[in-house]
Amino acid sequence: MLEETVTYPTTESRVDIYTSPRGFYKGLNPVITLGSKAILLFLVLAAVTIPDKAASLLGEINSSLLSTFNAYYIFSVSLFLIFCIGVSVSPMGKIKLGQLNDTPEFSNFSWFAMMFGAGMGIGLMFYSIGEPMYHFAGNPEVIKGAVEAKTLATVESAMRFSFLHWGLHAWGIYVCAGLAMAYFAYKHNMPLTIRSALTPLFGDRINGTLGHVVDIVAVVATVLGICTTVGTGVLQLVSGFESVTGGDSMRTWTPSPRTLGQRFHADLDTHSTAPWTLIPRALGQ
Repeated sequence: MLEETVTYPTTESRVDIYTSPRGFYKGLNPVITLGSKAILLFLVLAAVTIPDKAASLLGEINSSLLSTFNAYYIFSVSLFLIFCIGVSVSPMGKIKLGQLNDTPEFSNFSWFAMMFGAGMGIGLMFYSIGEPMYHFAGNPEVIKGAVEAKTLATVESAMRFSFLHWGLHAWGIYVCAGLAMAYFAYKHNMPLTIRSALTPLFGDRINGTLGHVVDIVAVVATVLGICTTVGTGVLQLVSGFESVTGGDSMRTWTPSPRTLGQRFHADLDTHSTAPWTLIPRALGQ
Protein backbone atom coordinates (compact mmCIF):
# COMPACT_ATOMS: atom_id res chain seq x y z
CA MET A 1 0.00 0.00 0.00
CA LEU A 2 1.29 3.51 -0.75
CA GLU A 3 2.02 5.95 2.04
CA GLU A 4 -0.66 8.39 3.17
CA THR A 5 1.26 11.30 1.66
CA VAL A 6 0.57 10.04 -1.87
CA THR A 7 -1.99 12.10 -3.76
CA TYR A 8 -4.37 9.94 -5.75
CA PRO A 9 -5.97 11.12 -9.01
CA THR A 10 -9.25 12.85 -8.24
CA THR A 11 -12.18 14.21 -10.18
CA GLU A 12 -14.21 17.31 -9.41
CA SER A 13 -17.34 15.84 -10.95
CA ARG A 14 -19.85 13.86 -8.94
CA VAL A 15 -22.27 11.18 -10.09
CA ASP A 16 -25.79 11.77 -8.81
CA ILE A 17 -28.33 9.12 -9.76
CA TYR A 18 -31.92 9.62 -8.65
CA THR A 19 -33.51 6.58 -7.01
CA SER A 20 -37.15 6.07 -6.06
CA PRO A 21 -37.72 6.57 -2.31
CA ARG A 22 -40.64 4.13 -2.15
CA GLY A 23 -42.73 1.69 -4.11
CA PHE A 24 -41.79 -1.31 -6.25
CA TYR A 25 -38.70 0.43 -7.64
CA LYS A 26 -37.43 1.69 -4.29
CA GLY A 27 -33.69 2.24 -4.47
CA LEU A 28 -33.68 2.00 -8.28
CA ASN A 29 -33.61 4.62 -10.99
CA PRO A 30 -36.94 4.43 -12.88
CA VAL A 31 -35.49 5.55 -16.22
CA ILE A 32 -32.69 2.97 -16.22
CA THR A 33 -34.87 0.17 -14.85
CA LEU A 34 -37.88 0.69 -17.11
CA GLY A 35 -35.73 1.49 -20.14
CA SER A 36 -33.76 -1.74 -19.73
CA LYS A 37 -36.94 -3.74 -19.18
CA ALA A 38 -38.57 -2.25 -22.28
CA ILE A 39 -35.63 -3.16 -24.53
CA LEU A 40 -35.37 -6.69 -23.12
CA LEU A 41 -39.13 -7.20 -23.38
CA PHE A 42 -39.07 -6.09 -27.00
CA LEU A 43 -36.25 -8.53 -27.80
CA VAL A 44 -38.04 -11.39 -26.04
CA LEU A 45 -41.36 -10.72 -27.79
CA ALA A 46 -39.61 -10.47 -31.15
CA ALA A 47 -37.85 -13.79 -30.55
CA VAL A 48 -41.12 -15.47 -29.54
CA THR A 49 -43.52 -14.02 -32.10
CA ILE A 50 -41.24 -13.86 -35.16
CA PRO A 51 -38.42 -16.29 -34.34
CA ASP A 52 -37.23 -16.84 -37.91
CA LYS A 53 -37.07 -13.14 -38.80
CA ALA A 54 -35.48 -12.27 -35.46
CA ALA A 55 -32.83 -14.97 -35.87
CA SER A 56 -32.08 -13.83 -39.42
CA LEU A 57 -31.80 -10.16 -38.44
CA LEU A 58 -29.64 -10.82 -35.39
CA GLY A 59 -27.46 -13.15 -37.45
CA GLU A 60 -26.90 -10.46 -40.06
CA ILE A 61 -26.03 -7.90 -37.38
CA ASN A 62 -23.63 -10.34 -35.73
CA SER A 63 -21.92 -11.15 -39.04
CA SER A 64 -21.61 -7.46 -39.88
CA LEU A 65 -20.06 -6.65 -36.50
CA LEU A 66 -17.61 -9.53 -36.77
CA SER A 67 -16.51 -8.62 -40.28
CA THR A 68 -16.07 -4.95 -39.32
CA PHE A 69 -14.51 -5.18 -35.85
CA ASN A 70 -12.85 -8.59 -35.89
CA ALA A 71 -9.28 -7.26 -36.07
CA TYR A 72 -10.09 -4.50 -33.57
CA TYR A 73 -11.37 -7.10 -31.13
CA ILE A 74 -8.22 -9.23 -31.36
CA PHE A 75 -5.85 -6.28 -30.87
CA SER A 76 -7.91 -4.59 -28.15
CA VAL A 77 -8.04 -7.77 -26.06
CA SER A 78 -4.26 -7.97 -26.21
CA LEU A 79 -4.00 -4.31 -25.21
CA PHE A 80 -6.26 -4.97 -22.20
CA LEU A 81 -3.90 -7.70 -21.02
CA ILE A 82 -0.79 -5.57 -21.60
CA PHE A 83 -2.41 -2.70 -19.67
CA CYS A 84 -3.22 -4.98 -16.70
CA ILE A 85 0.34 -6.34 -16.59
CA GLY A 86 1.72 -2.81 -16.81
CA VAL A 87 -0.45 -1.58 -13.94
CA SER A 88 0.38 -4.57 -11.76
CA VAL A 89 4.16 -4.04 -11.98
CA SER A 90 4.02 -0.24 -11.68
CA PRO A 91 3.48 1.86 -8.54
CA MET A 92 -0.19 2.16 -9.55
CA GLY A 93 -0.57 -1.52 -8.73
CA LYS A 94 -0.14 -0.68 -5.06
CA ILE A 95 -3.07 1.75 -4.95
CA LYS A 96 -5.64 0.51 -2.48
CA LEU A 97 -9.16 0.11 -3.85
CA GLY A 98 -10.71 1.66 -0.78
CA GLN A 99 -10.06 4.22 1.90
CA LEU A 100 -6.72 4.20 3.72
CA ASN A 101 -8.10 2.50 6.83
CA ASP A 102 -10.32 -0.05 5.02
CA THR A 103 -9.58 -3.76 5.42
CA PRO A 104 -10.40 -6.53 2.90
CA GLU A 105 -13.83 -8.07 3.35
CA PHE A 106 -12.75 -11.45 1.94
CA SER A 107 -9.57 -13.51 2.00
CA ASN A 108 -7.52 -13.94 -1.17
CA PHE A 109 -8.75 -17.52 -1.56
CA SER A 110 -12.43 -16.50 -1.24
CA TRP A 111 -11.89 -13.59 -3.62
CA PHE A 112 -10.27 -15.69 -6.33
CA ALA A 113 -12.90 -18.41 -5.88
CA MET A 114 -15.68 -15.88 -6.44
CA MET A 115 -13.91 -14.36 -9.42
CA PHE A 116 -13.36 -17.77 -11.00
CA GLY A 117 -16.99 -18.79 -10.40
CA ALA A 118 -18.38 -15.53 -11.77
CA GLY A 119 -15.91 -15.27 -14.64
CA MET A 120 -16.20 -18.86 -15.84
CA GLY A 121 -19.38 -20.34 -14.38
CA ILE A 122 -21.51 -22.44 -16.67
CA GLY A 123 -19.56 -21.18 -19.67
CA LEU A 124 -16.55 -23.30 -18.69
CA MET A 125 -18.72 -26.42 -18.54
CA PHE A 126 -19.95 -25.85 -22.09
CA TYR A 127 -17.06 -24.17 -23.88
CA SER A 128 -14.19 -26.15 -22.33
CA ILE A 129 -15.02 -28.87 -24.84
CA GLY A 130 -17.33 -27.10 -27.28
CA GLU A 131 -15.02 -24.23 -28.24
CA PRO A 132 -11.91 -26.29 -29.14
CA MET A 133 -14.13 -28.55 -31.24
CA TYR A 134 -15.66 -25.50 -32.91
CA HIS A 135 -12.23 -24.09 -33.77
CA PHE A 136 -11.11 -27.57 -34.85
CA ALA A 137 -13.72 -27.38 -37.62
CA GLY A 138 -12.73 -23.85 -38.59
CA ASN A 139 -10.65 -20.95 -37.29
CA PRO A 140 -8.69 -18.01 -38.76
CA GLU A 141 -5.77 -20.29 -39.61
CA VAL A 142 -8.11 -22.52 -41.60
CA ILE A 143 -9.64 -19.50 -43.34
CA LYS A 144 -6.18 -18.27 -44.33
CA GLY A 145 -5.37 -21.69 -45.75
CA ALA A 146 -2.44 -22.26 -43.37
CA VAL A 147 -3.91 -25.54 -42.12
CA GLU A 148 -6.67 -27.89 -43.20
CA ALA A 149 -9.80 -28.15 -41.06
CA LYS A 150 -10.38 -31.23 -38.91
CA THR A 151 -6.84 -32.53 -39.18
CA LEU A 152 -4.03 -33.05 -36.68
CA ALA A 153 -2.45 -29.80 -37.86
CA THR A 154 -5.59 -27.91 -36.75
CA VAL A 155 -5.31 -28.96 -33.10
CA GLU A 156 -2.65 -26.38 -32.20
CA SER A 157 -4.54 -23.41 -33.67
CA ALA A 158 -7.85 -24.63 -32.21
CA MET A 159 -6.40 -24.68 -28.70
CA ARG A 160 -4.61 -21.36 -29.26
CA PHE A 161 -7.83 -19.52 -30.10
CA SER A 162 -9.62 -21.25 -27.22
CA PHE A 163 -7.00 -19.97 -24.79
CA LEU A 164 -7.37 -16.51 -26.34
CA HIS A 165 -11.00 -16.52 -25.18
CA TRP A 166 -10.56 -18.28 -21.83
CA GLY A 167 -6.98 -17.58 -20.80
CA LEU A 168 -5.31 -14.43 -19.50
CA HIS A 169 -6.72 -12.33 -22.33
CA ALA A 170 -10.30 -12.83 -21.14
CA TRP A 171 -9.32 -11.93 -17.59
CA GLY A 172 -7.68 -8.78 -18.91
CA ILE A 173 -11.10 -7.60 -20.09
CA TYR A 174 -12.75 -8.48 -16.78
CA VAL A 175 -10.04 -6.74 -14.76
CA CYS A 176 -10.15 -3.52 -16.79
CA ALA A 177 -13.94 -3.20 -16.42
CA GLY A 178 -13.94 -4.16 -12.74
CA LEU A 179 -10.94 -1.99 -11.92
CA ALA A 180 -12.50 1.08 -13.50
CA MET A 181 -15.75 0.70 -11.53
CA ALA A 182 -14.05 -0.33 -8.28
CA TYR A 183 -11.63 2.61 -8.32
CA PHE A 184 -14.35 5.25 -8.56
CA ALA A 185 -16.76 3.37 -6.28
CA TYR A 186 -14.42 2.57 -3.39
CA LYS A 187 -11.87 5.33 -3.80
CA HIS A 188 -14.18 8.24 -4.65
CA ASN A 189 -17.47 6.94 -3.16
CA MET A 190 -19.32 7.03 -6.48
CA PRO A 191 -22.10 4.61 -7.49
CA LEU A 192 -20.87 1.21 -8.65
CA THR A 193 -21.93 1.75 -12.27
CA ILE A 194 -20.30 2.03 -15.67
CA ARG A 195 -21.11 5.72 -15.88
CA SER A 196 -18.91 6.45 -12.85
CA ALA A 197 -15.87 5.17 -14.73
CA LEU A 198 -16.61 7.61 -17.55
CA THR A 199 -16.72 10.68 -15.31
CA PRO A 200 -13.20 11.88 -16.23
CA LEU A 201 -14.21 11.87 -19.91
CA PHE A 202 -17.66 13.47 -19.73
CA GLY A 203 -17.70 15.30 -16.41
CA ASP A 204 -21.09 16.42 -15.09
CA ARG A 205 -22.77 15.50 -18.38
CA ILE A 206 -22.73 11.90 -17.20
CA ASN A 207 -25.49 12.77 -14.71
CA GLY A 208 -28.10 13.31 -17.44
CA THR A 209 -29.37 11.41 -20.44
CA LEU A 210 -25.89 10.30 -21.48
CA GLY A 211 -25.38 8.53 -18.16
CA HIS A 212 -28.78 6.81 -18.40
CA VAL A 213 -27.96 5.55 -21.90
CA VAL A 214 -24.60 4.20 -20.72
CA ASP A 215 -26.18 2.31 -17.80
CA ILE A 216 -29.07 0.98 -19.91
CA VAL A 217 -26.65 -0.36 -22.52
CA ALA A 218 -24.60 -1.95 -19.73
CA VAL A 219 -27.65 -3.63 -18.18
CA VAL A 220 -28.97 -4.95 -21.50
CA ALA A 221 -25.52 -6.21 -22.57
CA THR A 222 -25.04 -7.96 -19.22
CA VAL A 223 -28.43 -9.68 -19.35
CA LEU A 224 -27.94 -10.79 -22.95
CA GLY A 225 -24.49 -12.11 -22.12
CA ILE A 226 -25.83 -14.12 -19.20
CA CYS A 227 -28.67 -15.47 -21.35
CA THR A 228 -26.20 -16.63 -23.99
CA THR A 229 -23.99 -18.39 -21.46
CA VAL A 230 -26.87 -20.04 -19.61
CA GLY A 231 -28.61 -20.95 -22.86
CA THR A 232 -25.61 -22.77 -24.29
CA GLY A 233 -25.06 -24.51 -20.98
CA VAL A 234 -28.66 -25.69 -20.87
CA LEU A 235 -28.39 -27.01 -24.43
CA GLN A 236 -25.40 -29.11 -23.44
CA LEU A 237 -27.20 -30.27 -20.30
CA VAL A 238 -30.20 -31.38 -22.35
CA SER A 239 -28.00 -33.12 -24.91
CA GLY A 240 -26.14 -34.93 -22.14
CA PHE A 241 -29.39 -35.98 -20.50
CA GLU A 242 -30.70 -37.35 -23.77
CA SER A 243 -27.43 -39.16 -24.45
CA VAL A 244 -27.49 -40.85 -21.04
CA THR A 245 -31.19 -41.73 -21.03
CA GLY A 246 -31.54 -42.45 -24.75
CA GLY A 247 -34.66 -40.26 -24.96
CA ASP A 248 -35.42 -36.99 -26.68
CA SER A 249 -38.51 -35.88 -24.76
CA MET A 250 -36.91 -32.62 -23.60
CA ARG A 251 -36.12 -31.59 -27.17
CA THR A 252 -39.48 -32.56 -28.70
CA TRP A 253 -41.69 -31.19 -25.91
CA THR A 254 -44.68 -29.25 -27.25
CA PRO A 255 -45.22 -26.37 -27.20
CA SER A 256 -41.61 -25.32 -27.52
CA PRO A 257 -40.74 -21.59 -27.57
CA ARG A 258 -40.33 -21.71 -31.36
CA THR A 259 -43.63 -23.51 -32.08
CA LEU A 260 -45.37 -21.30 -29.55
CA GLY A 261 -44.10 -18.19 -31.31
CA GLN A 262 -45.06 -19.53 -34.74
CA ARG A 263 -48.61 -20.33 -33.62
CA PHE A 264 -48.90 -16.96 -31.90
CA HIS A 265 -47.75 -15.16 -35.05
CA ALA A 266 -50.12 -17.16 -37.27
CA ASP A 267 -53.09 -16.36 -35.05
CA LEU A 268 -52.06 -12.71 -34.95
CA ASP A 269 -52.22 -12.60 -38.76
CA THR A 270 -55.67 -14.19 -38.96
CA HIS A 271 -57.43 -12.59 -35.99
CA SER A 272 -58.15 -9.00 -35.11
CA THR A 273 -58.35 -9.61 -31.38
CA ALA A 274 -55.87 -8.20 -28.88
CA PRO A 275 -52.52 -10.03 -28.91
CA TRP A 276 -52.66 -11.04 -25.25
CA THR A 277 -55.90 -12.98 -25.82
CA LEU A 278 -54.04 -15.24 -28.27
CA ILE A 279 -51.62 -16.61 -25.70
CA PRO A 280 -54.02 -19.26 -24.30
CA ARG A 281 -54.91 -20.24 -27.89
CA ALA A 282 -51.20 -20.65 -28.77
CA LEU A 283 -50.79 -22.88 -25.75
CA GLY A 284 -53.66 -25.02 -26.98
CA GLN A 285 -56.04 -23.98 -24.19
